[in-house]
Amino acid sequence: AAAFLDGGMTEFEFLEWLHEHVGHGSYEDLDELVAFDDEYDPVVNPGADRWSQDSPEAEPVLHGVREAARRLILNDGAL
Repeated sequence: AAAFLDGGMTEFEFLEWLHEHVGHGSYEDLDELVAFDDEYDPVVNPGADRWSQDSPEAEPVLHGVREAARRLILNDGAL
């Protein structure tokens, strides 16, 4: 989470990390983000990474990703 907020990884890299290390069903408040990784994976859904950069509709979603990262840090990784 800190690496993402410090600019060391993109939103999609952070979501991929959450998917791999947290997974589905581990923390209810992160399930939406884990599912987001499934839906907007640029490998599975070509152009998804451009959507995050080019679409005004992406900003609220990306804001939610940043907020989740901040929650992880505030809760010392325990949600």
